[in-house]
Amino acid sequence: MIQTRTTFSLLLAFIFLTAPALAQVDFTGRIVAENLSIPWDMLEGPDGKIWFTERVGLVSRVDPETKVVDTLFDMRKGILNLVEVGLLSMILHPDFADTPYVYLSYVFRDTDAWVKHVSRYRYDGKTLVDEKVLYELRPAELWHQGCRMTILPDRTLMFTNGDQPAPDSTYTPTSEIGKILRIHLDGTIPSDNPYPSNRVWSRGHRNPQGLCVLPNGLVFSSEHGDKIEDEINLIRKDGNYGWPKVEGMCDTPEELEFCADNNVVQPVWSSGYVQTYAPAGLEYYGHTRYPALTGKLISTHLKSSRIMTHTLSDDQERIIDTRYHVQYRYGRIRDVLVMRDGRVFICTGNKGYKNIEPFPKATDDHIIELLPVWEHGKPIVKAQFDTIIYRTNVGDTVRTFVPFCGTNDAAVNYLRFQTNPGNLFQERHWQDAATTEGQACWPFRVLYVPDTAYPQYATATAWYDNRSGGTDSITTVLIGLPYRPMVHALKSSLECTSISDTCAFVIELENIGDTAAQITGFVAEPATARLTDTRPLPLTLEPGRRVTFNVVVDSSDASTGETAVRFVTNGLQDPHILLQYSFVSDTTSLNPGGLRGVAPFPVQRELIIHNVPQGVVTLVVYDVQGRAVFTTTLQSTGTIRIPTNEFISTADQYGAFAAEVVGSTGIQRHFFIVVQ
Repeated sequence: MIQTRTTFSLLLAFIFLTAPALAQVDFTGRIVAENLSIPWDMLEGPDGKIWFTERVGLVSRVDPETKVVDTLFDMRKGILNLVEVGLLSMILHPDFADTPYVYLSYVFRDTDAWVKHVSRYRYDGKTLVDEKVLYELRPAELWHQGCRMTILPDRTLMFTNGDQPAPDSTYTPTSEIGKILRIHLDGTIPSDNPYPSNRVWSRGHRNPQGLCVLPNGLVFSSEHGDKIEDEINLIRKDGNYGWPKVEGMCDTPEELEFCADNNVVQPVWSSGYVQTYAPAGLEYYGHTRYPALTGKLISTHLKSSRIMTHTLSDDQERIIDTRYHVQYRYGRIRDVLVMRDGRVFICTGNKGYKNIEPFPKATDDHIIELLPVWEHGKPIVKAQFDTIIYRTNVGDTVRTFVPFCGTNDAAVNYLRFQTNPGNLFQERHWQDAATTEGQACWPFRVLYVPDTAYPQYATATAWYDNRSGGTDSITTVLIGLPYRPMVHALKSSLECTSISDTCAFVIELENIGDTAAQITGFVAEPATARLTDTRPLPLTLEPGRRVTFNVVVDSSDASTGETAVRFVTNGLQDPHILLQYSFVSDTTSLNPGGLRGVAPFPVQRELIIHNVPQGVVTLVVYDVQGRAVFTTTLQSTGTIRIPTNEFISTADQYGAFAAEVVGSTGIQRHFFIVVQ
């Protein structure tokens, strides 16, 4: 164990000494604790370990080097981990060595009411004893209790209250709802609070869950918005922060009027009108270990699953720039801890929460050390599956994932995700970014709502930062197939033009269902087409198997027209194919200017086509069944010549053929007979 500590310390020293030579570009993570249940608050204990609360009612500590976790205090019998309540914040007495007090903030159920306590405990070297309740809020509520605590330089205790259960009383000094409160460490009220014998320090708060104090004494709080405008506020004595009349900045006519009349303090940062990020923990980074963080605020966010770093103005009273890190990499990030040596740790709060795929994971929740990345490698991304097949019933709604994975050690920053077409496979909520480390996969969420028109196809594409000033993308194919048997025609329409008495068609069918299908009949409307196969119906077609049928139309029935044919099956729906046909006596009418395009006629050893546009053309020869038996691209001087043995060997027969010449001016079609 001593060897482990020494090795790790030397590694950290190396990173620290070499760090200033490079610019930090990202973070990677090292898990130090897992299988936790919503860790809510972290601090550095007197023993150098991370002390932390879990909302279920546990106070524990973890050695960040050995990763050994032990429990200091268990109050689970008196706590309900429900909605937003349970054991929340923790702080230590500033003279802990001589005065080993631990302060806890928690919400519990007392008979018929929710109650919030801020209590002081004594640490006896093993556990917490001798609870003294310093503050009680009765009734409290299941949500919006704030509960973050900090100790100010004057050794007073500051803590937050949310706006429940009485949001309309957030401005009233006689109510402690929607306030930030200040008391002495023994629970008494400081004489220099804004109101005599009153704990209220600031008013008009919604749900402040982050609180930190800078070395110069400035206090910042992070606060949840409702549907827009999360906030970071500089907390001033007797400041009015506007809620519920004002959300975020004073920027609507009603807000501007209220702000002017009530001297409202506007936030130093707002998330704006696009989305809310749900800020939680807040910390100041005053160390030089990671220069990219020095002098900045670090905020953690639940809903948007990230940390943000905020650059302060020279007087440290304004935020002038904000950057995002580790977006959606670890799930809901609850708190951040800066150790005395400058190391940075975060904790997640995923367990028990829904609709935050791919979280929670089996080992949630975690405490993670953030380690710097000094230069970007070029990410290489692949689709975990080249093709994803979904089997459904009509009317199903399938919530699923399309995973893309890194293939090297570089972090991947995904920028955008889209399905095309997006009517059946719809990208579910796509956030503003997501990041993964190394060979981890990111599962993009997809909602699949099938109809009866199986099979259904779509492409799913993810774009990511290529670390060279541009973007790269990766695509996979999505296919929707039915559970029931379903016979599908590989082509929905076929064409034939013939100078003989018949047009012959080859129809290929496939069972795309997952059980055997029965083909029991053949119907043509109008009845100009007939099935020439000698095999009897019904015919059993196994899942994934194909079968071909030969169908002909005689010129005696019609000189030109179309016939809709249907194969009768026991599947989800019957395959329909449209046959289009025309019969001509020679090729004269098919060539520009009425000129014969093929000479000699009939053809024997060489196919010669005149009046071909000059330049590069493509020639395709089809046999009587409509199969392409020869294709070539060549330079035309007005006439092209092709030996008939080039395609007779492929067709394996003499007789009627069609030639299609595709040039820059259009398409010419010629029909001819090859004889021996």
